[in-house]
Amino acid sequence: KPLNERVAAEAQSAVAALLGQKAEDAAEDAAADPRVALGAGAAGGAPFLARLLRREGAWLAPRWARSPEAAFWELAADLAAAGASAPDHAAFGAAMRVARRRLALTAALADLGSVWDLDATTAALTLFAEAAVSAVLTRLLREEAASGAMPSLDPERSGVFALAMGKMGAFELNYSSDVDLILLYDESRLAAADRARAPERFAKLARDFIRLLSRVDAEGYVARVDLRLRPDPGATPPVVSTASALRYYQTQGRAWERAAHVKARVCAGDRGAGAAYLEALRPFVWRRRVDFAAIEDAAEMLAKIRAHEGGGAVAFAGQDVKLGAGGIREIEFLAQSHQLISGGREPALRAPGTRAVLALLAEAGRIAPETAMALDEAYLHLRRLEHRIQMVEDQQTHRVPKDAEGRARLAGLFGDEPNAAGAARLEARTLAAMRAVREAASPNFDAAPAPKPSEAEAALMEAAAGFAEPARAVAIAQGWFRKDYRALRHERARARLSRLAPEILSRLGAAADPQRALGQFDRFLAGLPAGVRVLAMLEADDAVLDLVAEICAAAPRLAQRLAQKSQLLDAAMDRDFYAAPPGLEARLDELRPRLTREGGEDYERVLDAARRWAAERRFQIGACLLKGEIAPEAAGRAYSDVAEAALRGLWPYVLGAQEARAGAAPRRGAAGRARGRRG
Repeated sequence: KPLNERVAAEAQSAVAALLGQKAEDAAEDAAADPRVALGAGAAGGAPFLARLLRREGAWLAPRWARSPEAAFWELAADLAAAGASAPDHAAFGAAMRVARRRLALTAALADLGSVWDLDATTAALTLFAEAAVSAVLTRLLREEAASGAMPSLDPERSGVFALAMGKMGAFELNYSSDVDLILLYDESRLAAADRARAPERFAKLARDFIRLLSRVDAEGYVARVDLRLRPDPGATPPVVSTASALRYYQTQGRAWERAAHVKARVCAGDRGAGAAYLEALRPFVWRRRVDFAAIEDAAEMLAKIRAHEGGGAVAFAGQDVKLGAGGIREIEFLAQSHQLISGGREPALRAPGTRAVLALLAEAGRIAPETAMALDEAYLHLRRLEHRIQMVEDQQTHRVPKDAEGRARLAGLFGDEPNAAGAARLEARTLAAMRAVREAASPNFDAAPAPKPSEAEAALMEAAAGFAEPARAVAIAQGWFRKDYRALRHERARARLSRLAPEILSRLGAAADPQRALGQFDRFLAGLPAGVRVLAMLEADDAVLDLVAEICAAAPRLAQRLAQKSQLLDAAMDRDFYAAPPGLEARLDELRPRLTREGGEDYERVLDAARRWAAERRFQIGACLLKGEIAPEAAGRAYSDVAEAALRGLWPYVLGAQEARAGAAPRRGAAGRARGRRG
């Protein structure tokens, strides 16, 4: 509903005239034709939309009777045509800016009129940005090939591609969003003579790329492009080689860079080169080893955001609905944290879209269905509010206006009365959504502070009640913080252990021989090469903590192996860890794709992958035997199945390596025969 009645009346008359109706009967037209009312409400609530209606009325008029999808695809086609036929960059840029202006009007009317839901709106905004990026990159590559500076450059197989990151990667762009991209090139797809000039030529291409998309003039702009997510942006060129990017991520990649690539996808350029790069980057993003330290980094980042935005207080007037307390970012962090924890072992959780991830997490039992539903409803409301905030003046802002008129304007854009009462109703809905987010997100991110020394000692004494000599047990636990254990050199590890120590003593105190179990845990801790990740796992999952306590109490050799290879604990995070052993054929079905995925064609990597798999499965069988989930006879059979599966899985690789060194085996080759316990 319109806040500005004068502007709304002008819009009524203008829209009515566009539709072939009498301008003087605009009020009656608005009542009879919802399109007239929609145009009046949009113009009366958002000055930017009022200007677009005046400027693009003639273009809009013949398209009112068609679907907004038809208008969208027409605009996307206009972008491609401009890229192919515009006489120069000035004409090309102008054509794109006009198309973007019309898309902004189309998307706003479809959104405000409830013709498009949130997913359709963000998909249209994203696909338009992708069409623009593709049109620009395609044209610039063709121009580069035509220049002769790189004689062998093939525009279709140039090796150059654009990665869509963040919201663009997930088809979630907001109404006035920045477009986060990384530009890369695969130099192996270039002729040797062209590789030396590639950095210089592609840097020029990137400058033209940004200028065409981001320039603002009287016609508007196409997209605000941000290339700062590339590796080490302060020291790298704007177009980075895939080889150097992979080296960077493998040696220096940080947790936030992993999170940034969760939604990455190729959106333009040489898609084959892009797909190969993302596959090579997959082990960095999706780690089979659970990385809780990465989640702590994300939590610390969120805490800084909360501190910046009013100390974490939920509010309405002046609130940032993206970064503020209970905002969009907290929902995204919650979804992404679960992905980073479990996505490496559960590919089904790797969906890019936030809403899709919430549904998958509920389906997998990671969050309660009612939590997923509450977060989804909050996300829908906050994103719609974000869009209406940005429609007012097409600005990249997420902040609710502080003035009463601005808040009333937003209420009108939601179809409510544009006054104090409408604004109060919008405030109540928004605060309810933010509080629901806070309630769901806080347990995931609010780490409990380490207790004070006196409180810690009292908690340890209470937890050590199961020991024959509680004071001695407490002294050993307190000694962990004075010893120079490698696992405890990081302050974060020490803080985690201080919170965990009472739980550890309590569990070990329930063992048949508590003092012996505590000594074994001490040796386990001393043998760990690093502690943050392992202690994070113990703190995050009671079942894993119980398992480690039982191993220390009853299986010292297993505890020693676990200290040397703490990644074995990753398997304990699987929901089917204690399931009955599946049998030989199932083991083979599990092992073979892993050898292909982790080893590829490299013989040594295949052997390493087989060793990791066998160690994980032997540890799993031992843990199941320890907890009484399987009988000793079944465990013996399961150990044999793992051994035979490893031999059979590796057999083709061994023969292939042998043939590569010495030629094909004579006659019928070789065979393996099981003896002893396996036989």
